[in-house]
Amino acid sequence: MDYPPEKVLENLLDKLGELVSHSVSVLPDFFIDRIVVTNRSFSELVEDLRRVAERKGGNIVGVREEIIRGGNAANTASALGALGVRVYPILITGRLGRALLEYFLTSMPVDLSYVKTWGRESMTVALETSYNGEKVNIMISDSGSLECFSIEHLEERDFELLERVELVGFFNWAQNKCANKLLKGIREHVKTPLFLDTSDPRIVDNKRVSELIDMLVKGYVDYLSLNENEALFYAEKLGYKSHGKKLVEEAYGAAKYLSEHLSVEKIFLHTTRYTAVFPSGEIASVFKVDPVRVTGAGDTWNAGVIAGILLGLKDYEKIVLANSVAACYITRVDGRHCGVEELRKFLSNNPGILELPEGLAI
Repeated sequence: MDYPPEKVLENLLDKLGELVSHSVSVLPDFFIDRIVVTNRSFSELVEDLRRVAERKGGNIVGVREEIIRGGNAANTASALGALGVRVYPILITGRLGRALLEYFLTSMPVDLSYVKTWGRESMTVALETSYNGEKVNIMISDSGSLECFSIEHLEERDFELLERVELVGFFNWAQNKCANKLLKGIREHVKTPLFLDTSDPRIVDNKRVSELIDMLVKGYVDYLSLNENEALFYAEKLGYKSHGKKLVEEAYGAAKYLSEHLSVEKIFLHTTRYTAVFPSGEIASVFKVDPVRVTGAGDTWNAGVIAGILLGLKDYEKIVLANSVAACYITRVDGRHCGVEELRKFLSNNPGILELPEGLAI
């Protein structure tokens, strides 16, 4: 691949300012997230929980907690809005959720006039700990009214909006039992390119998974974003045979296999070590940073990919931008997404990420 690092960075930095002229819509989830961050390892946390349970209740101290905006669509909206993209979320929540959205997304070019407030709020407690030397988050969620948000809940003005924007982002398919009907209805009414991130499909029944795969085979979705677990899950449903590699290495072959069997224009893969895009097979290392948070990292990465699509970047540039946006976010203590100037500074100070990952058996 002929991508001089300085040329890639130069192209990205020059184009970021153009994002203010682009618009997207995202749907349908907003979660009120309570993040609990502990320096304990997973095994230490489990042991603490056991001790408290054995004494029939009590407190665990020495953690950091915060309430932030959550949900894949809302997080992606925040990350895109921070970069200057005009975002129109179509989200389901209640009156408290609407008030919190205004608080979290203030001063951003995010139009909340399409948010539905007749529902019950979706909420998550995310435990951030470490497991096998890596930071992980364990999410305990109440889906609220997202549990069945369907095509009947969209109004005429929503469809007009979806036709008007440049891209529609569809998120958290897994927790919405009516997601297939919603996805199919949007595709049948709207010609705008559709970006899908399903979230963890392992919590979904086989019938709904099969229905989704059938829609992906038939070309209902233009862009599909997957992590390593999701890539292997869907690929095996379509007959992929694993090669006994580590999951992060197996994911590359699984995503490549999916690109050959699904009618999707591009598949974007993000793992803990590298990111890639198919069918081109372009690959880039993730940043080597010390994260202070992990919840929302995938949503922020998706925002970087979508920004790259809006800007018409090359495949490799898209994932480098996505890696940059995500790395900038996970190194921030305040939980805010990075604006263009903050990202510009981050990119200028971190040129080494363009080297390909070493030791990957893909």
